[in-house]
Amino acid sequence: RMCSWNRGWTDMRLRRLLLSSMSCVVLLAFAPVRGQADTPAAQDCPSSRTTVEQIQCLAKVADSADAEMTKKYEQVLALHSRDGDAKARTSFEQSQRAWLTYRKQACDAIWEFWNPGTIKNAAEIQCRIALARERTRLLDALYEVPLHH
Repeated sequence: RMCSWNRGWTDMRLRRLLLSSMSCVVLLAFAPVRGQADTPAAQDCPSSRTTVEQIQCLAKVADSADAEMTKKYEQVLALHSRDGDAKARTSFEQSQRAWLTYRKQACDAIWEFWNPGTIKNAAEIQCRIALARERTRLLDALYEVPLHH
């Protein structure tokens, strides 16, 4: 049997809970929603409709980003060969190997973060794309070699 003072206190708690829940619903209803078109995957693969299509498309984009990075790497390597500085060339090659190890570890961490979700593979590929593009821009800026030279 509930005391009358306890029932009033419980009713007040329920009203507060209901009001706070309704406030959250109202706020969420008017909150901006981040659309699919805003995601990197949607920008790179706008016609992908399924997860499988998205992963297949992103894999091609990753290959393209890696090819651009490799092209830039080879351009910088050619500069080192032309200058004849074996120490600088070796240092550059070591830095690229270290960067590739970093990228693998960073993107593996992204995969683990999203695991066991279905987005884990797409997120890992997007990580590789983003880092390859960034490395390409960085090599271009640091060595001042035009990207399409």
